[in-house]
Amino acid sequence: MKNTGTVTQEKLNELQRNFDIEKWLASERVGKDLCGTWDFCVGCDKEPPTPCARSIVRARSAEEKEEVSAEPAEEYVRVIRYRRGFLSRLIQNERAQEFYNRLKNLLAGYAGIKSRRCFNYETFRFRKNLLAKVKVSGKTLCLFLALNPETLAESKVRFQDVSSKKAYARVPVKLKITSARALRRAEQLIARLAELHTVAFAGETTNVYCYPYETDEQLIARGLIKPYAVYVRKS
Repeated sequence: MKNTGTVTQEKLNELQRNFDIEKWLASERVGKDLCGTWDFCVGCDKEPPTPCARSIVRARSAEEKEEVSAEPAEEYVRVIRYRRGFLSRLIQNERAQEFYNRLKNLLAGYAGIKSRRCFNYETFRFRKNLLAKVKVSGKTLCLFLALNPETLAESKVRFQDVSSKKAYARVPVKLKITSARALRRAEQLIARLAELHTVAFAGETTNVYCYPYETDEQLIARGLIKPYAVYVRKS
């Protein structure tokens, strides 16, 4: 019997089924998909099975630990930190927006490729195949592609092999999009990826995926930045 911490896989399956119903009903009431909007969705990884159940269990565990350490020793001080979501990082980074706008329009031009945005990143799939993942790391837009790093070893494309990291095992080629040149090379690899999966190019779209700047306070109010408290040792 597989366990996640002290929670059995059977319990996770049951928790996921119950929450799927609750999430569907809540989404129907407001008329939009509420996936990724709950507090426990922060840091959710949708790749493993029962992602919602795992996030709920992690959140409950964190709450229990916080209760136990509610009154830390005097040498610690409580500080507020911020989990910045993918969209919030785009909103506050005009340069990254430019590259994102170009990449998304290019990917949207391939017939059958669909995108889905969650709190930390955006994915692009063809049928059930994960082809690409986009996120902002620090202030840099990063593109992850479902290509074999070994096939690019002799190419002139600068990339990082992140296949050892579980979250990127299916999209192990990491590209940092920091210039027009890097963007052009990313476009070449996207074309190679589409060819491997026999995805037809219908023509690049011209949608505008750009957003006006917002302050931290505005983004917190929208749930795109999530504050959380931690205790750190006094300096």
